[in-house]
Amino acid sequence: MKSTTVYCVYLGGNLINWSSKKKKSVARSTTEAEYRALSEVGTQVIWLRSLLTEVGFHSKEPTIVWCDNSGARQLTANIVFHSKTKHIKIDVHYIRDKVARKEIEVRYIPSLQQTEDIHHFEWAC
Repeated sequence: MKSTTVYCVYLGGNLINWSSKKKKSVARSTTEAEYRALSEVGTQVIWLRSLLTEVGFHSKEPTIVWCDNSGARQLTANIVFHSKTKHIKIDVHYIRDKVARKEIEVRYIPSLQQTEDIHHFEWAC
């Protein structure tokens, strides 16, 4: 079954960006699906950070990204690498680079606290 990536981006408690997309391919695990979603969302976060910088909102703090999957969080920090993740394409590892550069910080949130199981972002401005 193909997964759906859904996320919302908030700035100062206000919704500024959102998306809901059905994936073109099937992930082999929930962790892989969540990790792929984090990478996709990471590209949006970096684009929005750039846009905010252009209009005068500068932040040295990383953007907080909430995720309810511990395995996906560990992959962003490059803590885990084994046979179950070696097939993931290199471009998906974009999120690791942004975490290493401290532009994005992935934090755990229990599934029950996630708003309808969506990714939730808070901007430090």
